[in-house]
Amino acid sequence: LWRGLSKLSLPMLLVYGAQSNTFRVSTARLVEQKQPAVHLTMLERTSHLVPLEQPAEVYARFHSFMKEIA
Repeated sequence: LWRGLSKLSLPMLLVYGAQSNTFRVSTARLVEQKQPAVHLTMLERTSHLVPLEQPAEVYARFHSFMKEIA
């Protein structure tokens, strides 16, 4: 994943939870370094199971992103 991340040339949205114990803020920063075009969005009061914990908010973020890139 890390080696190929900088080679991707497609719109990317990465939604992660602020309380995730597997995807931390430091990881998000590394993703940004490897792929500056990625759109990162963090959801407060959410762990690693973002779509299960906040499905409406995840939908809203993806919907907004899709409208933005269309």
